[in-house]
Amino acid sequence: MLQSPQTTALCLSIGEFVRKLDISGIFKSEADDLVKAREDAIRIHGTGDIKAAGNEIEEHVREIFRRMLPKNLYVTHGHLIDQNGVVSPQLDIIIADTSNLPSLMTTKDGTEYVPIDSVYSCGEIKSTYYKNSNYIEYFSNV
Repeated sequence: MLQSPQTTALCLSIGEFVRKLDISGIFKSEADDLVKAREDAIRIHGTGDIKAAGNEIEEHVREIFRRMLPKNLYVTHGHLIDQNGVVSPQLDIIIADTSNLPSLMTTKDGTEYVPIDSVYSCGEIKSTYYKNSNYIEYFSNV
């Protein structure tokens, strides 16, 4: 087994590794949860409640990002707004800096209006992006 200098130092300081964290298992568990959320969304979609079906996957993806990203970033959904008051279309995920400008407004359903100067990344969450053959052009317009 290859060991980094940090691992070697840790091994020397505690004698030997007794336990090991299965990191790939953590990510597999997250992936399994996403698959389950998609299956639930398909069932909900069958009832005709398109918004609830989308929320099933979108909220799960946002929650994964919240857990994985540093605490100086926050994850939400909503609209970007520029210095002229121009508002973007609705976005399923927005990743913004908490130390910069705060969200300007939050609606009752959690939709936020986030100053574009605070945003690191944004996008759409889709369970089947390949259905749209022009998905790259579509995302270029966001």
